[in-house]
Amino acid sequence: MTPNGYSHTIYAMQKMLGMLLLLVLGFASLAPAQSLYGSLVGTVTDESGATLPHAAVTATQTETNLSRSTLTSDAGGYNLPNLLPGK
Repeated sequence: MTPNGYSHTIYAMQKMLGMLLLLVLGFASLAPAQSLYGSLVGTVTDESGATLPHAAVTATQTETNLSRSTLTSDAGGYNLPNLLPGK
């Protein structure tokens, strides 16, 4: 007999389930959480629909007046990653 009068098989199963639970909880901390950041991605074009390479793009958070700027690529595309939420 093992602790508390359990048979060896039941005790071994409880021990294995306990180890499995610890393993699952340990890996849960590695799972990605929701992010507080967003991004703006797009293409700048003129009135005729032609893309505008090397155009300046600025995003301004109006509540704090903080801004982030970038230039469009040769194809007119831009990406402003890791922006905080706001208006």
